[in-house]
Amino acid sequence: MVVVNRGDTPTFARYDQKSYIDVILCTDKIYDNIQEWKVEEEEENLSWHRNIYYYICEEEKEEILLRVKRWRLTNNKRPVLMRELQDKLDTQRR
Repeated sequence: MVVVNRGDTPTFARYDQKSYIDVILCTDKIYDNIQEWKVEEEEENLSWHRNIYYYICEEEKEEILLRVKRWRLTNNKRPVLMRELQDKLDTQRR
């Protein structure tokens, strides 16, 4: 797994507090195809977490815009997150 986050724009901002707490992970193969990764600073989403946008370009250069699913990770949600990550990895390997 590789950390996708790029740049120096915080992914979380509340008043004078800023942080990089939203982390996006992917496989090496997908990482090489990620383009235009951006944290949107001005777009309102009713959250302190900023929207993150990026493109994944396949070999044919077909672009797919993805929205990030966010997780509020608590101990009881870890098994669900792990299952979803495993499902995503299994799907990508096919």
